[in-house]
Amino acid sequence: MQSNPLYPTIDTPAIVSCCDSRQSLYQAHTTWIEQESRRRLLLACYTLEVQQAALFERRQDLTYPNMLMPCSTQLWEANLADWQQHMLHLESAVPTYLSDSLLLHDDHRDPFTAAIVIAFLSGHDNSAMKSPILFASITFTIHGELTYHALQLASQVPVRNILAIAGESFVLGQKIHSIQQFDQAKTSLLTWTGTEAAAEAMYHAAKILRLAFGNGPVGMLIEDWTLYLAALVCWATGIWGQGGTSESLGYLREDHDVDAQMQNFLMRFTDVGDDIAVGSGNGDFIGTRACLAWTLKRIAGRGKGGLITDAEYVLKKLLKRIA
Repeated sequence: MQSNPLYPTIDTPAIVSCCDSRQSLYQAHTTWIEQESRRRLLLACYTLEVQQAALFERRQDLTYPNMLMPCSTQLWEANLADWQQHMLHLESAVPTYLSDSLLLHDDHRDPFTAAIVIAFLSGHDNSAMKSPILFASITFTIHGELTYHALQLASQVPVRNILAIAGESFVLGQKIHSIQQFDQAKTSLLTWTGTEAAAEAMYHAAKILRLAFGNGPVGMLIEDWTLYLAALVCWATGIWGQGGTSESLGYLREDHDVDAQMQNFLMRFTDVGDDIAVGSGNGDFIGTRACLAWTLKRIAGRGKGGLITDAEYVLKKLLKRIA
């Protein structure tokens, strides 16, 4: 096993086996909780940093800490007696490093572990996630699948360009003051809409929206922002990139109109393992508008404030443009 002096670990299973009183067992448990809490906090910070850097297109300041992976959710949530039994079985108690973890055929990675693996591989070996066994393990839960598609989407999208054009020169709450910079963003985005990267981004956007459409909030930290970017990709590739701005489409009178039209639109895109449906949504004003309306309904009024409030405003303006 690898070792890292910066993040030392005690031989907890060995200590547990030597505990001769409840007090000594309690002290060992307390020490383990403190150590595991610090490990999980640092890995959570790393995961969030990767997600924010990708989804907001900014520099990533925190690199992967070469440390042991967190324990299983079952062990983390165990009471003292169950924790003792787990620790006495070395195979299930001793944590592994990420490089070792990737070699394990673990079909049931919990959302936290899956998020760490996805964050690391998205910046180091993105192709490794296409392995059927690894892909199945990191997308075992809805949370893991949404996280995977979010980072894949961000890797294919000029995030700040699409925010600038959709937000009419506003990017993350700040206005672009240079007309030349805005025109450059517009030209770059228009070029992007005709590329394979745009087609792949639309595929991941459709997967994100389909996952969200069939489920309630899954607890991803930047979930609403991910849905917003997915909706903007639908708009950019399906309407804006086709030159559409003000078609008369009639009204979406009821929520079920939005849901039905969005579902029909998203079903045009293929499932994992098939070819990407290039251009499937191009020119579909009704379906794209339904995606925007559904996303607005999903993220609106949830008290998030800040950028999500700005996102609601942008979605409302986009809907007015194509009403």
